[in-house]
Order: sequence, then C-alpha cells, then structure tokens
Amino acid sequence: MKAFWIWLLMGTLVLGASFEAMELIDKQQPITGGYRNVKISPMRELTVADPVRVVGSVFPNSLKETNFWVETVSNGGVVTGVVGEIELRTATNANSSCMLQSVRTARYVAGAALFFRANLKITSVTVSNQISLGPYDATSGGGFMVSNLIFSVFTRKTGVDTLVPSTSFNGYVPTMSTNACVVEIWWTDQKWYYYLNDVRLHTSDFPNEPACEAGGKKITIENKSYGGGTNALSFCLRSASIYSFGQTRTECIVVHLSGAVSRTCKLSGGRLHRIIVNSPGTLCTIYDDTSAVAANIIGIIDINKTTGGVGTYEYDCPFFNGLTVVTTGGGDVTVVYE
Repeated sequence: MKAFWIWLLMGTLVLGASFEAMELIDKQQPITGGYRNVKISPMRELTVADPVRVVGSVFPNSLKETNFWVETVSNGGVVTGVVGEIELRTATNANSSCMLQSVRTARYVAGAALFFRANLKITSVTVSNQISLGPYDATSGGGFMVSNLIFSVFTRKTGVDTLVPSTSFNGYVPTMSTNACVVEIWWTDQKWYYYLNDVRLHTSDFPNEPACEAGGKKITIENKSYGGGTNALSFCLRSASIYSFGQTRTECIVVHLSGAVSRTCKLSGGRLHRIIVNSPGTLCTIYDDTSAVAANIIGIIDINKTTGGVGTYEYDCPFFNGLTVVTTGGGDVTVVYE
C-alpha cells in the first residue's frame, strides 16, 4: 500500500511538471544557439503524431493547380506560377489587387488542433499596400498582415478585423525582412497562436466570446494596393497548407431516407462513409454542399432495380462544404457519414 501511494504521489508530481513544461515550451523565446525545437499543440499534445494536410499544396512548377486554388484579380494585378513558387504582383494601375484562395475548406473538429503553415517571401512593401495571408475568408478567420508598413496579426469575425500591431505583441517582436520565412498559426475555440520561424510572436485569447465564426477555414493570400496606390509590388509564396493534429474522425451519424426526398445532412465539412440502398428507386445523388448544387456533385448512384440495384456503396471520402442527398423515383436509402 505504501508503494502505491508513493507511486501515486510521484505520478502527480510528474503530471504537474509536465503541464508546467508545456507552458514553458509554448511561451519560450529565442535562446542562445537556436529557437524552440519541440512543439506542443494548443490541446497540450506533444506533436509527435504525423500531421495530416487537409488543405493546400506546394507549387512545384509554373502551372497553377486549379483543382486546389482559385485566383481573383483586378486592375492589372496578376497571379503567376514560376518554378517552385507562386507570385502575386500588383500593377501600376491604381488600387490593383490579386488574391489566391484554396478551393477546399479545412474541417475543424473540436479537440483536434489545426495549424496553418506557409513559406513566403515579401520582396518589398510600401504605403498604400496591403499583404495578408492565413486561414480566413471574407467573413471569418485570422492571419498575418502588413498594411501601410505596419506588421500585425488579426482575427476576423462577421467581416470585421481585430488587429494587433507588432508593437503590442506579447511574444517576440520581429524586424522587417525581405528574406524567405515560415509563418504558422495554431488555433482553438479560445486562442490563436502566431509564430514566425518557430518563434511565438503573439497569443490572442478570447475568454468571453469566440474570435470568429465556428467551422472550417480556407487559405487566403492577398496582395493589394488601396487609397489610390500605384506601386507594382511582388509577394512570393512557396507553399501554404492547413494541417490537423489529433484524431479528426468522429462517430458516424446515420440518416434514413425513404421515398423521393432532398435532405441536407450537414452544413459543414465531414466524411461520407457509405450509402446503403435498402430498396430500389431511380437515382441517388450526393452533393458536397448545403443544397443540390450541380457543380459540387460527389456521385450519382443508379438505384433502379433493373439497371442498378440495392447494396452498399463505399465512399470513405471527405466533403468540405456540407452534405446533401437527393433521391428520385422512391426507394429507401441509408446515409452513413461524419
């Protein structure tokens, strides 16, 4: 019995020390001889598990991957693929802009940390110019921003940005450089952590209300002039991805559809495991969307008893926008998904 209590006491001390060590590592500043070289996820997990890339890609050649990225330009701004990187360049036209955004949305599962990582090089910046990148879209998310020569981190909620300039960082305050660098953002339901070359710059805490809307995030990269700016400035990106740490698979949900019906099964990303056809009808169409959008069809199953048939159709594939299933001609279908 004495040995048990000694073991329990030691275990408690070790556990407490481990949590303290996690905080110290997370808050560590640059030290002589190097930088932070061990990472702890915001969920207090050692990052020894293999990260899974859920959104993004490298840029291996001069061709732009239209299955992964969509570009938007105006007033002469251009997005150009070169060997090993992508370049976003403004023009001498007033208020030119260019934006690159991921086609897919990174699914967020509570309890599994997500992090954004990008390798980039900013050739130059000036007044009336804004460069930003991170896991965000027009309404929600967060990222890094250099605007009017001021370097900041930000979160975005309902389209409104909350910026923290570098002079207010609670971590390391960097100096501007035109060398290539690596930026990271880790985020949870309450905190956003910003890193530059493995050194923590700032932690934003949101104890009273969320930083932004819940749900998945896209990668967005922007370079734009504003206020009549006419400078042609280049911003090069070598890679940009969102990764997941921890288990992202959850217990399945089962939805039963009987007859001709259209059902929105989920309003955000997930994984479609299988479609089970219990009795024949005509067609079963699956959409990666919150409604029956023809451009986002995952698959069409022929459930006619003559040309198709009953049985189990395995998919085991992710969806990113939502899940909608439409059956025609009657029939009986079971949808298994996360």
